[in-house]
Amino acid sequence: MPEQLIIVAESIAKPGHEDELRQQLMTLIGPSRAEPGCVQYTLHENPDEPGKFLFYEIWKDDAAFEYHTKTKHFVEFGPKVKDIRLPSPPLRKFRVIA
Repeated sequence: MPEQLIIVAESIAKPGHEDELRQQLMTLIGPSRAEPGCVQYTLHENPDEPGKFLFYEIWKDDAAFEYHTKTKHFVEFGPKVKDIRLPSPPLRKFRVIA
């Protein structure tokens, strides 16, 4: 049985672009949650540091996440925000062990 894949993805707005990045990140939620392999797709913002965002994602399996990375909304997101966010830290991947 395939194991669920947990993804932690961070985005940090360039100063002065916090609202714009927040709006762009919000556009990913509906289409991503509608994907067949999406279990959870939740956006968070650091209350002490506005403009620091984190997606906590759970995908049915690795194939579901790979599918997500090839969707139109995901592929088009990077170019839309390249001038308003800092370079993103690497994605962190986890699996439930207990």
